[in-house]
Amino acid sequence: MDNGAYAAYRAENPSTNIFITTYEKVAFFPEELKAEELIILVFFISISIYALFQICKKIISKPTNFEKIK
Repeated sequence: MDNGAYAAYRAENPSTNIFITTYEKVAFFPEELKAEELIILVFFISISIYALFQICKKIISKPTNFEKIK
């Protein structure tokens, strides 16, 4: 590319590498959730609560050594 085509290409298409520090504010928790996001969030929370309930139920109903001797 001795004819300057690459330099002309770079002038027409500048690189757009923007660092995260250039943003003023990054919203990790938006103020308003969409309906789909809310449904997915409720679904995963309910699955995790169900899993914790099942784990606790298994731990509570596990027989101890004293009960096995009877």
